[in-house]
Amino acid sequence: MRQLLMGVLLVSATGQAVAAAPRVNLEILTQPGLAPTAAHQWYEALTKLGITNLQIRSGNPGEEMGIETTGTGSSKSFRVTGILGTDNTLQVPGGKFGMRDSGRIQTWLNNLGTDGVEGVTAPRAAFGMTPSQIEHIHDDLRRPVSVSTVGMTADQAVSAIAKSLRGPVRLAPGAGGELARVTLEDELRGITSGTALAAIARPAGLVFAPARQANGKIEYRIGPPVKGEQTWSIGFTPQQRAVQVLPAMFDVLNVEISEIPVSEALTAIQARLNVPIIYDRNAMALHGADPASAPAEVPGKRLSYSQVLGKVLSQAGMRYELRVDESDRPFLWITTIKPAP
Repeated sequence: MRQLLMGVLLVSATGQAVAAAPRVNLEILTQPGLAPTAAHQWYEALTKLGITNLQIRSGNPGEEMGIETTGTGSSKSFRVTGILGTDNTLQVPGGKFGMRDSGRIQTWLNNLGTDGVEGVTAPRAAFGMTPSQIEHIHDDLRRPVSVSTVGMTADQAVSAIAKSLRGPVRLAPGAGGELARVTLEDELRGITSGTALAAIARPAGLVFAPARQANGKIEYRIGPPVKGEQTWSIGFTPQQRAVQVLPAMFDVLNVEISEIPVSEALTAIQARLNVPIIYDRNAMALHGADPASAPAEVPGKRLSYSQVLGKVLSQAGMRYELRVDESDRPFLWITTIKPAP
């Protein structure tokens, strides 16, 4: 797909019109003392980017840079006022460019066209998104999983969860086959979609992350991890203290555990706490941690559930973390004491 910026048509590889970009009128105000040839050089450089609605003139006292938005939808347009300083740098809201920054200027224009004023003036948050985009993503991924996932293949679970999301879920080449080879053992029903999708992707050696399409809309991607790129977390560290997030964890009781595997002890504790458990099966496989074969032994004494969990899991070379999903619902992330990627 090729794109001519500043209010012209996006054209697909077949030559068919796809969508009209918002029209942008760019007016550049020059400061006194600017070299006489600078304005001409900038005019040539900007028109080479496809900018057709361009005016460069001397600035008047009181004029400032800014962006005005008019219209909505297909009739939306932007009027951008920039300042060309005596140091030959172009300043626009959210950007400062030199003559050699054509790539950065084009990115700025793309962000304006797809995300509006916020796209160029708001600080970028995670995944290169604006704060409002991240809020939109959290709202979408907050939808709870409505199907039982135990016994499903990972690709079936992804397909079922994707149906409830506003953004499409895209699989990288080969990712579908990797997901199909994984049979889910954890019950993710009731967990939010973002946390669930991240958890489903991990046993297949894949990661889940939001991304922006060329038109600025949000999509979700599942594929192999790429060095330096962010991925969506399997839950989040609670903002509140653990005792506020899951008070039952700190209830004290008389405990004595003997002659049962760690897995059975965990099942009993989970039933008492009424909290979901998600296992880090990648780390378990890597380090040979098997709670079904490791014996659990806790001599009789008064302990909190938190203390019991720590003691029991350590006997299988494992530990727990209290996390929350996108709706701040708590769950236990069970992983190994030895770290894993």
